[in-house]
Amino acid sequence: MAIGLMAYAFRIKERNSNNNFVNLDDVNGIDMMNFIQNFLSQWSNGNYYTNPDSIKAFTVLSINTDSSNRRISGQLISGEGGIPAEIRNINNINQVKYNKQAEDSECIPLYYLFYLPARTLGILILERFRRISVKQVLSSLIRQNFNSKFHDFTIEIDPLPQKRLLDMYLREGSVKKITLSSHTSPGNSIEERYANDNKDIEELATYEFTIKSRKNRDLNLFQRLLSKIANGSANLDTFSNIVGIREFIPTEITATFDINGKQKNVRLDQPDEINAIYDISSELDDVNMHPNYNVINKLAIEYLNSLLNNG
Repeated sequence: MAIGLMAYAFRIKERNSNNNFVNLDDVNGIDMMNFIQNFLSQWSNGNYYTNPDSIKAFTVLSINTDSSNRRISGQLISGEGGIPAEIRNINNINQVKYNKQAEDSECIPLYYLFYLPARTLGILILERFRRISVKQVLSSLIRQNFNSKFHDFTIEIDPLPQKRLLDMYLREGSVKKITLSSHTSPGNSIEERYANDNKDIEELATYEFTIKSRKNRDLNLFQRLLSKIANGSANLDTFSNIVGIREFIPTEITATFDINGKQKNVRLDQPDEINAIYDISSELDDVNMHPNYNVINKLAIEYLNSLLNNG
């Protein structure tokens, strides 16, 4: 993945409570839209944060507010220094273009989007460019600012609940492939063939049964059953019975979804392992060039709306 969007849950709860979350438009009388706007403004217009210990820096390039939809978006810069090095052109490796110092950093603009509804669950979407992400320094600064103003509340910025992502794939994605896996053979013929050689085939092999859609087709007739398996209201052997392989007892089920032309593999029996990164590389003309704000903002809002349609 070259460029992706990472979704996080943005929530506020009462301090020392388990799950007593509060509406984001009224945290002790303060709207989080105003709080985030003020926070971003603090680190914009030439103001920046730097940490000499972690050799990291941070600043806000732009702030765009959509009050009617309760969204704030823009671009940030976060840089990290490191080891001094020689910067050379790959087409002329013998020529030193610049001697990089420990404080020097490769800085690129990274997109952000805050969605802060008048409910308890907000969403933060951050761009990840190759391995570069601003999440750590951004969330740390937000928490510091929040904790100095709200002593009776705590802020949570964690990967979006995976159940919501899975529901989005099941609702909007086209099912392209379903694979059932097991370490147990569907019959005795293999075991009997190798028993005389004292070989335990079940310790050596994984058995798989795969249904794959034909070109320009999908397997959406299985969506309802896949949803029941993901929600725990149906067992994996239910799927085996439907497709007529009753002797095959699967322990894993993986589905491949097509989401806007991008393939996503999901272990339905392990929904908590779903990766919350939404790859947008195929939507861009050149993944080696950073997309401008308008391009990535359009994709991020489409992604946000897909998440919100889960209700």
